Amino acid sequence: MAEAPLHVVVASLEDAEKRINEFEVETVTSFTVFRRNKGFREVFSDLGKHRVKWEDVSRGEGPKIQYNGTPFIILGWDVRECQFGPDRNVTKKLKYQLEKTVEGKKDHSYIQKGRTLVQNTKKQDCPARIHLKRICVFPEYKINGPDSIWKRKDQSRRLKTDLENKKDPVTWEEEIHILFPSLDDHRNHVTGQLAGICQPIDKVIKKKIQCLMDEGVTKVAEMKRHIKSFSKKDLGNTSTQNRRFYPLDKDIRNVMDSYKNQTRFSKDDKENLELLLEEYKSVNDKDSFYLDISETEDFLFVGQTEWQKRLLNMYGQEICLLDATYKTTKYDLPAFFVCVNTNVGYTIVGCFITANETKNSIMRGLQYFKDWNVNWHPKYFMTDFDTSEISAIEETFEAEY
Repeated sequence: MAEAPLHVVVASLEDAEKRINEFEVETVTSFTVFRRNKGFREVFSDLGKHRVKWEDVSRGEGPKIQYNGTPFIILGWDVRECQFGPDRNVTKKLKYQLEKTVEGKKDHSYIQKGRTLVQNTKKQDCPARIHLKRICVFPEYKINGPDSIWKRKDQSRRLKTDLENKKDPVTWEEEIHILFPSLDDHRNHVTGQLAGICQPIDKVIKKKIQCLMDEGVTKVAEMKRHIKSFSKKDLGNTSTQNRRFYPLDKDIRNVMDSYKNQTRFSKDDKENLELLLEEYKSVNDKDSFYLDISETEDFLFVGQTEWQKRLLNMYGQEICLLDATYKTTKYDLPAFFVCVNTNVGYTIVGCFITANETKNSIMRGLQYFKDWNVNWHPKYFMTDFDTSEISAIEETFEAEY
């Protein structure tokens, strides 16, 4: 015999989220928001514009509210579907895969390393859903005695008038009706304890990882030991096969990387670069850095450490190599490297990043190296057969050539 769906009523959105979390833990399932109207999360505003109801037994899949003599207003609804539900991003995924394939065929393409996927999606068209309905109940306008259409209309009119006048506050109570699916509603995927291997990380575990990172934990292995102890002793979960409370290394690493991005100096990479350069300069005042991100000049970054200066002056008097790389990062900016042949092979002794590969941009970068190293007088330069690089070197070191 099929198990009937469970209808639960709670008093607030916080209680609803708590009850849903308890249900997911008990049934080893996970649900994501599929659809929600704006009234479900909004603060109560103008209640008078809503329609007064006495019951809600429509044909929809949501929870049915039977008549009990008390009028109510429906504020909003929320539908959450099983994480193995329909794949609603098929077109978007195909477009992304096509763009990735085209980009991969280009020279010097920038493609981040992807994960090896055993299957292209975890979606299995599971129909199981959680339905929520948020209502506002008015117990002072309850119909006592036998029900009739006239009594409903009369009480509804009184309630609407009081809500629209806003002279005297109307007493109301919030209710969240939740209709949970049964395990029989799930299709095309495993259920029970075996489903634990497919569970996403619990919000409590994510917060614990963030707290531990704030305390100085940076290694995944160390974080995993802390989380295992926390899940077992504090949360009372002993099923180590459940990834919700016992995440894998890659799950922990993803949460840690996400939190690092959230706690950076700024979401603006230019601002981050300025702050990092200030930090680098404070470590060793003999290191040289220059950054131009003004709107009047093209972007330019030049960097050279103390040991790079020493190697340049020691090994760069005979021949130097200027090499450029581009389109190997998510920013389409060319990076130039000055290299010298030391006693252990070629070594980078300075770099600069420009907005483009024009002669003037390259000259600006080389000029800073020349100013920082007054005793540097190279006899020869080796470059690609690029007229911009050759012209920039000849004009920067005009006295040497």
